[in-house]
Amino acid sequence: MQKKPDKRFDRRILYVLSMASVFLIITAIFLNFNNSLQEGKSTSAESSQNSSAFAENSEIETAANSRGYIVQEYQGVIGIFWADTGELYDTLDIPVSSLPKPDAAMLKQGIRAETAAQLQALVEDYES
Repeated sequence: MQKKPDKRFDRRILYVLSMASVFLIITAIFLNFNNSLQEGKSTSAESSQNSSAFAENSEIETAANSRGYIVQEYQGVIGIFWADTGELYDTLDIPVSSLPKPDAAMLKQGIRAETAAQLQALVEDYES
């Protein structure tokens, strides 16, 4: 005679497997949520550090930009000077004699650049 399978045993196994699956799903959701929170905290911390560094750099650039620059001939090459003090800031190894006459004439008088961006544009024009 064949023994009939115990239906209560099958239901218990099904119940245990179902509960284990639910537990694993909830654990995965919790871990994912926890990781998201930690990433959010580190991102906001990095963001605040970056914004404070940006603010510091902006203040430095603003201070430098408020001074302005004068681009003019200096010992046969292009010189860059602080507008407020007249001190040499930098030189470009570009002989003024190699430039077109109108550019050379402008450099003899001096070209004012109010900001670092304007200075960069001038430098790029002469370097190309």
